[in-house]
Amino acid sequence: MFKQRHLAGLLGLAAVAILSLTPAFAMTEHQKQSLQSAALEGRQICLKEMHHDTDEFVDCINGLLAQEKKSDDRRLGLAYMGLVGCLSAARIATLHSDVCSQDYLRLADRIRLKLNIKDTELCPIVAGDCPTRIAQLRVLRAPR
Repeated sequence: MFKQRHLAGLLGLAAVAILSLTPAFAMTEHQKQSLQSAALEGRQICLKEMHHDTDEFVDCINGLLAQEKKSDDRRLGLAYMGLVGCLSAARIATLHSDVCSQDYLRLADRIRLKLNIKDTELCPIVAGDCPTRIAQLRVLRAPR
């Protein structure tokens, strides 16, 4: 009897230890697929619009966002693609890229925080250098 209670107690402690190592708000596979699908759609449809400045790209992403009323996952994927596109344009000092970077960061952060998704989980949905991108996001979020 003592051994069974002792064993049950140890198993309970092991379960608590394992659960404490598991992220509380890990992105589900369904969310990941939805985010990736929306980001890919945004890239395929809108990235070609970034010719001379970001205005056409922003109009395109905003048009897709306006059509996507129900799914926060898809809205986040589109907003994140908008953010990554604007960050990319900012590296070559494209006109208005700083404004759209800030705008999409605010939108993406609002949805990301609502869904309890971390930057490190979100970053891989769009190909690229995640450590550099996350560092760029920290700079954008810093008070000015």
